[in-house]
Amino acid sequence: SRGYVEGTNIIRATWDAQDIHVEDQYFVPPDLDLVIHRMQLHNVTDQARAIRLFAILSPHLGGGAEYKKGSCRQAFYDPQTGAAYLEDHGGNVLAYALHLPATAWQIGQVCGQSDVHFDLEDHQLSNVSRQENAVVHLAIERDLERLPAGARLTIDLMVGRFKSISDAQHAVGQFRESHEHLL
Repeated sequence: SRGYVEGTNIIRATWDAQDIHVEDQYFVPPDLDLVIHRMQLHNVTDQARAIRLFAILSPHLGGGAEYKKGSCRQAFYDPQTGAAYLEDHGGNVLAYALHLPATAWQIGQVCGQSDVHFDLEDHQLSNVSRQENAVVHLAIERDLERLPAGARLTIDLMVGRFKSISDAQHAVGQFRESHEHLL
C-alpha cells in the first residue's frame, strides 16, 4: 500500500519480501535540510533472518549531458564520516549516508570496471573508494546480520545537497546525532 502517514506530509509505502514486512517513509526533518528514507523492517517469521541492506544513488547534478564522461569532479567514500560524497564541476555536493556505519561501499563508474550494478549481481560491493571526472553511482551496504523472529528494526538513509564537502560532512554528523529525534 502507499499514501501518506495520517496527519503528516510523510510519504509511506509498504511491501513484503521473503517474510520481511517493510514500511518505507520519505520526509524532510524540520531541523535538517535533508531528505530521509526511513526503512522499518519487521521479521514476520518465527526464525531469525539474515539481512543485508544495499542503497544505491544514481545522481546527475545539473546540465543536460548526464552520461558524458566527466560530469562529476570527484566522488568518494569517507570512512571517517561513513558517508559517500559527490561533487560536480559547479560546486554542488551530495552527501549520502546511513545512520549506521556502512559495512561495504562502492563509488562506481557508470558502465566502467567498477559499475555498481554489475557488482551487485553477486551481492558484493568492491569498496572502491574514489572516482574522478566520471559519471558515478554511490552505493553503501549495511550487513544487519540477524534479525530475530518477530523483531523490528529501523534504518535511516539520508541524501542532501550542500555548497561544500565540509558543509556536507557537518550535515552527516548532525543527521547521526539527531537520528533518534528526526520527526
